[in-house]
Amino acid sequence: MTRLFLFIFIICSSLSIAAQHSIVFELDDVGDQDVIIAHYFGDKQPVIDTVKAKGGAFMIEGEDNLDPGLYLAVFPPKNNFIQFVVSKEDQEFFIKTSLNDPVSNPEIRASKENSIFFDYINFLGGQSKKAQGINAKMQADSSNTKQYEEQLLAIDKAVQKKQKSIIKKYPKSFTSMLILSERGTEIPEGLDQQARYDFYRSHYWDFVDFNQPMAINSPVFKPKLDYYFEKVVPQQPDSIIVAVDQFLNQAKNDESTLRYCLAHLLNTYSRSKIVGMDAVYVHLVDTYYAIGMAPWVKEESLAKIKRDAGLLRPILIGKTAPNVEMQTPEGKKIKLHDVDAEFTVFYIWDPECGHCKKSSPKMKAFYEEYKSKGVTIFSICGRTYEKGEECWKFVEEYDMGSYMNVWDPYFKSKYKKLYNVRSTPVIFLLDKNKTIISKRIGADQLGDIIDYHIDKKNK
Repeated sequence: MTRLFLFIFIICSSLSIAAQHSIVFELDDVGDQDVIIAHYFGDKQPVIDTVKAKGGAFMIEGEDNLDPGLYLAVFPPKNNFIQFVVSKEDQEFFIKTSLNDPVSNPEIRASKENSIFFDYINFLGGQSKKAQGINAKMQADSSNTKQYEEQLLAIDKAVQKKQKSIIKKYPKSFTSMLILSERGTEIPEGLDQQARYDFYRSHYWDFVDFNQPMAINSPVFKPKLDYYFEKVVPQQPDSIIVAVDQFLNQAKNDESTLRYCLAHLLNTYSRSKIVGMDAVYVHLVDTYYAIGMAPWVKEESLAKIKRDAGLLRPILIGKTAPNVEMQTPEGKKIKLHDVDAEFTVFYIWDPECGHCKKSSPKMKAFYEEYKSKGVTIFSICGRTYEKGEECWKFVEEYDMGSYMNVWDPYFKSKYKKLYNVRSTPVIFLLDKNKTIISKRIGADQLGDIIDYHIDKKNK
């Protein structure tokens, strides 16, 4: 042990009574330089500190415990890095290694987690090199393909054996969590398709300890989270709402995990392009944010979140469309709910909107095909009284006169606020009772949706 490191290590030991985390590194191929300390968080790696390395030795310390997870020591300017694990138990430890090859022969003290992790990563690296060599030989020598495939299979079996050994010996370790997240849920044989799905879904999160934030501070959690809600859970709002509540009921055991998952799900469903998923956003706001389960959100941000949900709530699929009173070009007043039709297309457009110019011819073609099936169009020009003539020129130019064209020249109905209109065109599809059955769709989608509802009604 060098005098420099001995000096640092003595200081570290003397401070360990006061400091809640104290991690010492000694690297034999690093001199004096800054070291950036970061950790995985979802798909990001936020920086938490910058320390000075002197003669390759540096120390990470602080009065608070570090959140469990996977950390990085990054070395500018090339940004080479070493990954290391912090757990609830391992907050004070020592690692001696090299930056060029950190995992092949490290000296690790007082951290079982890092001993397991470094050993596993080193093993995977060795097996990967073997596999690369065999693949190169197989490409050059196709006559012995079967032999090389058997060698690759042997490597795969060796990896699986190593993984099972780690899981058995250290089931609660960070490395086991990484392995289990990669391997996925092992489904028992003999189950039918539905039973296989039910087992897979009910055991999907078995690899996560929801009592601590170790999972969210790793590179594996966010991809698993996105896949679960995009591929595993049926893509209907009601199904996702149930799954969200079940999932967050587990995540609430740890505040950091709940905070990450709640924010991620809210952002996901605020941006979703899938029809009807705004219902999930509203549910998250009403069930969690509005009742104080996200105390970390600033008052101003919380007010905006609640306001956005308030705008969406009245126009969710399944709700009765807000009634608005418009007028025809001749000045005759007409209310949306007075329109008698099996299906009403509520269509908001603007004469200067480029997308409206593309949508309106499709709307015309759709109407000509479906008017015999009880479809009418309640077509609203978004202009005020000063530019009303532009509305009717547009109607004439795009041959929209065969269906109902109206406007609200003084915005008395506040329809843009009621229907949360931020851009045009906007299309809502309503049934006979003016219940919203679809929305935010394209004119070219209307026919398929109406056919679906007609078939459903006739069954």
